[in-house]
Amino acid sequence: MGWDAFGLPAENYAIKTGTHPSITTKKNIETFLGQMKSLGFSYDWERAVDTTDPQYYRWTQWIFTKLFEQWLAYEQDLPINYCPSCKTGLANEEVLSDHTCERCGTKVERRAIRQWVLKITDYADRLIDDLDTLDWSEGIKEMQRNWIGKSEGCEFRLIQKRESLKKPLALILHGWEWKAESNWFMSTKLELEKKWYEVIVPDLPHSATPDLWEQLEFLHTFIPRLNEQSLIIWHSLGWFLAAKFVESLDMQIRTLVLVAPTYPWVAEHMGILSRSSLNERENAFIAYVKHEIDFQKLHSRAQNTILHISEDDPYIDFASVKAYYSWIANIVVRKYTDKKHFNASWGTSALPEILTDIPSQIVFRKANQEDYEKILQIRKETWFHTIDFAREQFFVAKRDDEIAGFIRTQKIDEKTSELWALYVVEKFRKEKLGYRLIDSVIEHTEAETFLLDCKVELREYYEKYGFSYCDTPTDFQMKKLRRVWDFYGKNSTDEEIKEKTIFMKITKQKTPSISVYTTRIDTVYGMTYVVLAPDHPNVHEFITEEYREVCEKYIDEAKNKSDQDRTNEGKEKTWVFTGSYVENPFNHESVPVWIADYVLWSYGTWAVMAVPAHDERDWEFAKKYELPVKQSIAREWISDSQTLQIPHPQPLSLEGEGRSVEKIRRSEYSSPWYIFELSREFRKNPTSAEALLWEVVRDRRLDRLKFRRQQPLWRYIADFYCDECSLVIELDGKIHESQEEYDAIRTEEIESRWLHVYRISNSEIENNLENTITNLLTSPLLQRRGVGGEVSLRGVGGEVWLRGIGSDIHKNIKGETHENEEKSWYLLYIWEQAFTEDGILVDSWEYTGLTSEEARKVLTEKAEKEWFGKKKVNYKLRDWLFSRQRYWGEPIPLIHISHEDYERLPRISEKSEAMNMNTAYILDKRGTTKRCKDCTCRWGCTKLIIEGKTFSKVYEWLNSKIIIDSSLPLKLPEVKSYEPTGDGQSPLAHVSDWGEVQLAENLSGKRETNTMPQWAGSCWYYLRFMDPHNTEHLASEAALAYWQQVDEYVGGTEHAVLHLLYARFWHKFLYDIKVVPTKEPFQTLTNVGMILSYAYERANGWLVAVDLVEERNGKYYEKESGEELHQVVAKMSKSLKNVINPNDIVAQYGADTLRLYEMSMGDFRDSAPWNPDAIIWVRRFLDKVYATFTEGKSHAKNDMKAMKLLHKTIKKVGEDIVAYKFNTAISALMILLNEWVPHDEEFAHDWREKFLILLHPFAPHMSEELWSVCHPELVSGSQKERWDTEVSDRNMRHDTVWAWMTHWENKPESIYNIPWPEYDEFMLTEDEVTIAVQINGKLRWTFTFLNWVAQEEVSEVVRSDPNIAKWLEGKEIIKEIFIPNKMLSIVIK
Repeated sequence: MGWDAFGLPAENYAIKTGTHPSITTKKNIETFLGQMKSLGFSYDWERAVDTTDPQYYRWTQWIFTKLFEQWLAYEQDLPINYCPSCKTGLANEEVLSDHTCERCGTKVERRAIRQWVLKITDYADRLIDDLDTLDWSEGIKEMQRNWIGKSEGCEFRLIQKRESLKKPLALILHGWEWKAESNWFMSTKLELEKKWYEVIVPDLPHSATPDLWEQLEFLHTFIPRLNEQSLIIWHSLGWFLAAKFVESLDMQIRTLVLVAPTYPWVAEHMGILSRSSLNERENAFIAYVKHEIDFQKLHSRAQNTILHISEDDPYIDFASVKAYYSWIANIVVRKYTDKKHFNASWGTSALPEILTDIPSQIVFRKANQEDYEKILQIRKETWFHTIDFAREQFFVAKRDDEIAGFIRTQKIDEKTSELWALYVVEKFRKEKLGYRLIDSVIEHTEAETFLLDCKVELREYYEKYGFSYCDTPTDFQMKKLRRVWDFYGKNSTDEEIKEKTIFMKITKQKTPSISVYTTRIDTVYGMTYVVLAPDHPNVHEFITEEYREVCEKYIDEAKNKSDQDRTNEGKEKTWVFTGSYVENPFNHESVPVWIADYVLWSYGTWAVMAVPAHDERDWEFAKKYELPVKQSIAREWISDSQTLQIPHPQPLSLEGEGRSVEKIRRSEYSSPWYIFELSREFRKNPTSAEALLWEVVRDRRLDRLKFRRQQPLWRYIADFYCDECSLVIELDGKIHESQEEYDAIRTEEIESRWLHVYRISNSEIENNLENTITNLLTSPLLQRRGVGGEVSLRGVGGEVWLRGIGSDIHKNIKGETHENEEKSWYLLYIWEQAFTEDGILVDSWEYTGLTSEEARKVLTEKAEKEWFGKKKVNYKLRDWLFSRQRYWGEPIPLIHISHEDYERLPRISEKSEAMNMNTAYILDKRGTTKRCKDCTCRWGCTKLIIEGKTFSKVYEWLNSKIIIDSSLPLKLPEVKSYEPTGDGQSPLAHVSDWGEVQLAENLSGKRETNTMPQWAGSCWYYLRFMDPHNTEHLASEAALAYWQQVDEYVGGTEHAVLHLLYARFWHKFLYDIKVVPTKEPFQTLTNVGMILSYAYERANGWLVAVDLVEERNGKYYEKESGEELHQVVAKMSKSLKNVINPNDIVAQYGADTLRLYEMSMGDFRDSAPWNPDAIIWVRRFLDKVYATFTEGKSHAKNDMKAMKLLHKTIKKVGEDIVAYKFNTAISALMILLNEWVPHDEEFAHDWREKFLILLHPFAPHMSEELWSVCHPELVSGSQKERWDTEVSDRNMRHDTVWAWMTHWENKPESIYNIPWPEYDEFMLTEDEVTIAVQINGKLRWTFTFLNWVAQEEVSEVVRSDPNIAKWLEGKEIIKEIFIPNKMLSIVIK
């Protein structure tokens, strides 16, 4: 038995009343003790422990010091709930649901406070693995596993790239009426990305009716991302926009590429100007092409200009274009004869010719084995071959497969590296690669300081970069230089080497970075943005000035939200953009950085890699802010041989469908990308017939079937589609009268996919909708087929097959290729929701075609190989906060010493007699080869010597040195005020005579003033029960060996996670340091349900206190508002006034009634509400028991039956108690009592004794009293007289004296000492049995006989019975088979 007595209630009461928490705690313990003794609990009170007793918590402190010594306890600044009014940290239970302070109502904020933390994550794997050894329910084990939340994935860094290392931007601009997915734009984008460009193909605003200045303003948003390596590609009418855009730049870009560009008089060439009237589109076109171009400025803004034109272009005149653009100096013209206007409709879906004039960008990365061999080949004539280099030490600059330059780095220590062997191949020396290689090393190396040595003449070169002169070289540098000079035959001294060499160094400027952890690294090529937690430690480094105000406001608001508020599923998600971008290290794309409060500091890396195509929450985010959605996982691959191929029909004129078709009169009508866009437009602009039918079928209104409208199906768009019955409904306008052949092809292909097509004309819908719907409902096609996964439809239900683009799309990482005659297809997901399953990688560079499982392994290896990431096991479990800024808790036995005071102490290497006993010394054994005898350090450590004794090992910590206070227990001091200090510290921080410690004449320190949390003492209490009075040890070895682990732990579900994890973690640690002999504390676990109460709920879900409710005609109403309320089951709560006080129940009904009712409420493991009416029935049962024994009421009708039932009840109650089935045991006792007492005096005496013994565990007080009634000889006269006197004085009836009589177990005559009764097996048998009769194996009848009837008697009765005789008539009985009390089988012939 024990009291877990530290915590908030006593301290809060002390703050309100000024009463010392120890006084309040003592009174509360006395109250609980009185209640428990009145209820008759049989605890070993001599073993009771109290967590506030210094002799108990000295061992809690001792365990903490051991955790600290093993570095399992550490300090960290962590966000906590903080009330700015009360000026103190708050526990979660002190924060109300509206995130206000329980005491003052002020809005609570999150504030970082210095805290002690326990490193439970070091034990996470063992906490999971050892669950398999325990006899616990799978539900509890799963709760523990989920709380720990182990996952395996990849953690990698995203950094803000140095300008010199950023990928140059490539812009591809489309022409009149086109979109980003049109023509050859996307295939070119993929190829340019492989050449190390960041490629953007924007959808220009209003491309059908373009306004040059509007589009130019749109493009200006990309100017900050351009540099001298950038390129711009434009097509057709996009030329005018691109030209004006380039003119406006104040920098020079690398390349301009013109593809079929137009010219000012193109409108006249196309015949537009000859038309009598012009529409809006044509007027916009004419205005667009009339702008003049400054060719001289255009030439000065681009290093190269390339023109691609075709002689057969129907829209422009070849000669005119060539002449017009000859004004651009040094323009390179690429002429074609068959490309027309370079449109997909004329066969140009890819344009690889563009890429021949665009060089790949130089890539900077760590060297692989192939690079290493090329480096050695380049420098084979130097001293390189004399030194054993490792390839991991080199960074290279490469263009395609050619080495452009390299640099070597050598790690000297954890914070320092050396740079040397910088080399740039001659043909690349105009590219400024030297500085960019240094940038690459500094950015991708963990070191903080970089050293280098060079020739004197190169000093200026490195100083321009930022290196500074260094006087003294390192031993490593000198050793290396001697080897180099020796190789060249220069036998020089160290002074000569230093004279001809300059030594320099540079300190890394911190580059903001984000670490992200993901279990789905296979989706990394689909990452389009990153989200940070508002409390991310680096969040302010990513906020640009333009967005600073809005971001800071958002971060401040997030401080006022609880974790629950931030992650609530029903809450609308909010985000803000930082203005910054980081680089995805896998494909080197720039990724925008956002801040969102649903990302918490307590999980992962405080940052989320967002892949909206494959994560539901990311999809919601991207949809709201119109961010890119990039697919990187497809469901599966197929080839052409697996699908029916129908020749594509020619572009259709859609006049007559009832919608505007200006934007859809395109030749790539069957392109999946375009089909998706088109379906969106069709949904926005339905025809009148579609709108009417949609109102009928939407929201499952039609026969409860789910219909989708304008659903992409392969290369087509279905007007309406129902997956449940595999039905496509097509509404036909006038156009379909002239395209019957096309409709037949379309219907044939759709029906080949196990679908049915039902056609309705628009006129039928518009003129007679009701009759049309009736015909549809009665159609045999409207049958639910394929429900439950019976039919799997490719491309249906939000998916469409997309033909692979480019040659790499057909290969996977293993080099496997599909057959030449087949082209690969993959599933493109239609973005109505995220696709979150595993699948096949697409658009993922060389990893396209891998399965998700394969990709996760390969991509993690890539991250490790290139040093930007690593495989990691992550846990949802966080290290545990183990301190509070409060008074009422165990003091933490640590002493802080300032660095300054410590460094002033004299140092010694050995103790000596000359030491001053009043002076503190530092015993410094670092660097020695002798291991310390009394600690676990490897090569020695520093310890403090005070009064000639080794005081403690000294620990280097955040802002001080720390030593362990060995004078345990460290007791709490008396304080005048328990109020929070207002500065975030504990009240102990202001108790100077306790907190300031004079350790020696020359040394003082300060005690740790945070206290331990309320759960610290409850982590190990069960061990103290084994040996509660031991003053030398937590528990003796003998006691631990005897008791071992707890045989059975019984606790509520609220303890199923946290408390069990606390105890298991501490126990495993104590096992590791050889304090306890077992790995686990609790071998068997049983849950106990919670006693709930009734509450009253408003329509909005808010609960109303019981005293504000009134009942009228069986219904419940709020007194003040009159609103009708619903009675619900809820936890007992002071605020709801539905708490049950056990003292009141005992006073009214007696202690035994309370015990018996609680155990009869239901299954021990289930929660149940307190029912005031039910307790009355329990009391009536006890009254009946009392009357039976004291008034001699009623006797059984059948003595033998009563005694048989008694023995069955003995068996039942005994088994039920072991199985915690108290409710069914009590039910059995009620049944037994209803059978009454036997007539026979001997039977009656035996029955009464055994009944009371069975009743005693449930109602001990009444059982003791009635036992004395049955055995008056056991009660002495003095006892009887005292009993009667007490009853008289208390004005109590005999049936309520149970609550007063408490210590019967100490009396030899008590029922407590009587053995548990044994049941007689014979008495368990039934008086009558049912015997089945079979004839030739078939059941023909059943008969009732007395128990253990003989076979002869059964055979005689059966053969004479007419129901059996008819089966035996005229037959010969071969044999009889008899199973006693069960069956008679007759075999006849």
